[in-house]
Amino acid sequence: MERGTYLPCETILLLDVPVHLLDYGTLTLELSKFLSQQEKSKNFSVGFCGLYNLGLAEKREDYKQALVSLSWVVPDGMPLVLAARLSGISAATRNYGPEFMRRSFEEGSDGYKHFILGGSEAALAGCRERFANLSRGALVGSYSPPFGDWSPEEEETIKQLILSSGANMLWVCLGSPKQELWVSRFQNQLPGVAMFAVGAAIDFLSGEKAQAPAWMQRCSLEWLFRLLSEPKRLWRRYLVSVPPTAVHLAWQIIKRQGLRPDRSSS
Repeated sequence: MERGTYLPCETILLLDVPVHLLDYGTLTLELSKFLSQQEKSKNFSVGFCGLYNLGLAEKREDYKQALVSLSWVVPDGMPLVLAARLSGISAATRNYGPEFMRRSFEEGSDGYKHFILGGSEAALAGCRERFANLSRGALVGSYSPPFGDWSPEEEETIKQLILSSGANMLWVCLGSPKQELWVSRFQNQLPGVAMFAVGAAIDFLSGEKAQAPAWMQRCSLEWLFRLLSEPKRLWRRYLVSVPPTAVHLAWQIIKRQGLRPDRSSS
């Protein structure tokens, strides 16, 4: 996808995944540019990436290629922001998927027409209630798909539901790696639709799950809050999968710092 011209976007390679350092405002401007274009053949797909995603990309080539195929991969977790800052990009900031989704619903353009794919019926009902009286935009459709792998017929049904709704904003809440793989496969089949892989955002926005306090998010402790909230579901992710990725990322930054010239001696 052609990059926008509103504000500069720096890209950093973290464990072979290009991460685009777009803040909320710049990503919104890029979105506005996409939705206003006359030619609807181009894609606009966004992945909100954390350490867990980088770890999946290390283990699965198909998942890494799915991330690379997206228009934008932005740092959803503070460890990626810190890695960018330690690599010399001091202006790097977090672009948290649930927060971007909330802002898009509550503060977005009149032209936004939202469709939510994923989540439980209870979470979808909570979102429909919360956003029933949008001052701007509209929630035009939602669908809670079955668990597990989908048949070709189910995937075609989902695609037709989205197309017939008239949505131009698709929030894919299926969890990783499924959501990024799905977006990568279908981004060419949904012209004019901006696609966002936002994981548990629907659970947070509907009130089905509690979000970590702001101070824990700022201190890179959101993982601890989530682990304590859902230990049975998330212990393997945060205690087994993520630590090796954190070590690999730290080692990459150390090597990168070692290759940078010492400016004080020049």
